[in-house]
Amino acid sequence: MYDPTNALPIYNTHISGTDLYYSTQDSFNEPITYQIFKLDLTLNTPQPELVTSVEARVWSITSVGEYLYFLSDETGSVYRTTIENPDTETVSYIDLPFSGNQTLFSIAHNGDYLYYTLQDNEDEGGIYRIADDVLSVEELAISPRRIYPNPAREYIVIDGRRNENSMTYKIMNLLGNTVASGRIVRDDNRIDVSALSEGLYLIQFMDGVSLKFIKS
Repeated sequence: MYDPTNALPIYNTHISGTDLYYSTQDSFNEPITYQIFKLDLTLNTPQPELVTSVEARVWSITSVGEYLYFLSDETGSVYRTTIENPDTETVSYIDLPFSGNQTLFSIAHNGDYLYYTLQDNEDEGGIYRIADDVLSVEELAISPRRIYPNPAREYIVIDGRRNENSMTYKIMNLLGNTVASGRIVRDDNRIDVSALSEGLYLIQFMDGVSLKFIKS
């Protein structure tokens, strides 16, 4: 079996089909490139094949269908690329809703939901999920929308909308529960968030585009 000759850390492993994927880094010296390799398990002495590189440490790997998903525990970013034709450098396309006093450990995907485990500094944690339509890389990649102010105290403004006359939305907390919903109209891009508790939230629009904001 494969026996690495260097002392670089291997953070996580995942098997998909006949391949074993693992996450590592190219050196201990800055700037560090974080990488995903795979080993062909049908071979007696498989050699590592570089799959892709990412901008942050990958702590968990999962797969579903034709896609590989990577989680960075440092940034909360989830990366996705195809198994057959992976990107040379996979960029982040969604940030999980977690705050600085929490730690992300792992992700899993069942085809409908992305599940992730989270723990805070009080040793309280749980398993949470986000519907796959929230993780639409196509929508997020082309969406010009942004939220300001962020963090927000009384209201948020949705900037960069196209020419929609109106659009429905829902706001979800860390548990994935809907805590507010409504409709923004063409001439009023403000959403009142004054009644929300402090914390991190995800606002999802009817077209699948999602944005993250902090209520202060």
